[in-house]
Parts: sequence; C-alpha cells; structure tokens
Amino acid sequence: MLIKYVEAQLDLVPAQRDKWGRLTKALRESGDTLRQTCPAPDAAPRLDDLSAELAGAETMMVAGLAWVRRVRPAYEDFHAGLNDKQKRTLRGIFANRRGRHAR
Repeated sequence: MLIKYVEAQLDLVPAQRDKWGRLTKALRESGDTLRQTCPAPDAAPRLDDLSAELAGAETMMVAGLAWVRRVRPAYEDFHAGLNDKQKRTLRGIFANRRGRHAR
C-alpha cells in the first residue's frame, strides 16, 4: 500500500505523526466516497443517451472535487511540517509514480 511505503520512506518524527494521521484519514475516507460514487471504468454501464453520460461525468467530477477539497488542506498542513529532505523524498516518490524524474 502506498501510504505505508510513503510513511516508511519519510521516517516521520513524533511531532509529524499527528498531521500524517489526519492526512491518511482524509485520503482513506475520501477514497471510500469516490469508490462508492464513481464506478470503475470497466464496470460503468455503456449508455446510449448522451445526457445520461454527461450526468455521470458530472457526478464523477463533483466527487473528485470533493476529494481534492478534503485532502488538500490535510496535505498542505502535513507538507508544511516536513524538513527539506523529507520534501525531496516525497517529491521523488510521486514524480516516479507519474513517470518523471524528481527535480
């Protein structure tokens, strides 16, 4: 699981663990909501009605925006408490996940 990997790589100190806990809680809860709201692409019904397809797209976008609004503040609070080495490590983990090199 990515959360466990990131936690291990960052070598968090006790003062950072509370913010990490709030971030991981936001990620898990928001992820659960997304999974309930948005079907997996292969499970989504094929619709012949463009209006229904657009309504489904809107539902997924609203759920995605709610996820961002829930996770972003927790992430920013957590990130602000990291030292420079931890920030580089975190940047490297996610740059590699996107197929780019960390800067």
